[in-house]
Amino acid sequence: HEKYADLTVLAKDLNKGNEDAFDYLFRSRYNRLCNYAYMIIRDACSAEDIVQDIFSAIWQKSDRIKTETTLDSYLRKAVYNRCIDFIKSEKRKYPLSQDPVHVTLREDDPEPELMARLENNIDKLPGQCKRIFTLVAIEGMKYREVADALELSLNTIKTQMKIAYRNLRE
Repeated sequence: HEKYADLTVLAKDLNKGNEDAFDYLFRSRYNRLCNYAYMIIRDACSAEDIVQDIFSAIWQKSDRIKTETTLDSYLRKAVYNRCIDFIKSEKRKYPLSQDPVHVTLREDDPEPELMARLENNIDKLPGQCKRIFTLVAIEGMKYREVADALELSLNTIKTQMKIAYRNLRE
């Protein structure tokens, strides 16, 4: 849909309840948002549930979607907030559980020993530093995207990444 290359057109069509606009938004963003949610909560089923709930809410409230912010920022912020709520509810259920954000090793990694040490050292990073490092280095998000998603300054992201790299080098 070249028509929806302009996100303001997409947002306006969503506000009108246009099913094609919603279908385009869902198909073009669903997988990316599921991956983003998974990087935060590390639970694939729950990540999909969160994203599906967000799309359901968007469809139900399509006439009230604001176009002042971009749809991508809106979606990422919605996913992030729902993931934080999920983490909080999980911590209430399982107070001794570990932070769900961690790097998962693949079986086909060329140097499993080195990767295991790296994963161990990433897990030792302070909470916010670890989350930022995971989003940037593992998920491949840009510093600005992470800053927007976490509502932090760009300088905070840069500083936390410097801390993470310094700790990992040691």
